[in-house]
Amino acid sequence: MKVLDDSGFRFTVAFADIGGASSQSLIAGILEDAPREELALMIDPLCKKSIEEILDAVSGELSQINKDIVQSILRLIETHTKEIETLEQTVIRELKKCEKVKQNIRLMTTIPGVSEKSAQLLMSMIGPDFVENFSSPHAFARWLGVCPGNNESAGQIKSGRTPHGQRLIKKVLTECAQAACQTKGSHLAVLFGGWKHKGFCKAVMAVAHKLALLIHWVVVNQKPYIDKEFDYTGVFKQDGQRRPRWIRALRRYGLMTLADVEKEKAARGWIIAKV
Repeated sequence: MKVLDDSGFRFTVAFADIGGASSQSLIAGILEDAPREELALMIDPLCKKSIEEILDAVSGELSQINKDIVQSILRLIETHTKEIETLEQTVIRELKKCEKVKQNIRLMTTIPGVSEKSAQLLMSMIGPDFVENFSSPHAFARWLGVCPGNNESAGQIKSGRTPHGQRLIKKVLTECAQAACQTKGSHLAVLFGGWKHKGFCKAVMAVAHKLALLIHWVVVNQKPYIDKEFDYTGVFKQDGQRRPRWIRALRRYGLMTLADVEKEKAARGWIIAKV
């Protein structure tokens, strides 16, 4: 990035993430001395800034020495990316060997905001039996560092900052919490809305705390999470394209039987190839 900035290419002004598809395509085009018209075709029209603004921000001159340096850096990034993907596949392969881990991952994905990859990351860092060692869900949340702080003296609350906890796990949980906030009609989305007036970060941390409690509950009790405020049988009635996938998920988690599917098909006239 510093080499490009020194040469007059202001990628930080044009893009929020230099690792995105458009920025990487532009860097490749600049290294090949592509004209401005070809560079414009490499930019995604959905970018926040206009194509002209992006082209003006990345207009500069790159010397041959700087080109060699940038190409060397890109090769290193590609090599490291491949190594990371290889290690991820190794971790996933080892996780799949343990039936208990596979069951815990399946149960964790029933929680809104927790994808299969997020569950795999959490299980790889926490372990299959580590969650059950905590006496309560709140002790587990305390260890993760997603519970509110408790600094009170003489009846005055001085600070409510969360503890440091497990930094990597805390980061994954906060990302899952932000995804859970987008699930309309769920309990976690309602919780986020109730805390939003206190600030976005506090609201996300409150949802992350709730996620930690739910993860402990589903792993210890070996039961899927069922949101009492969410309409499971009505969510797939709005979108015919996604309906088969939602029905398969409901059947997989035991929330809907094949008889229920046939009953809904007959009542509503659905045409579903395979559920």
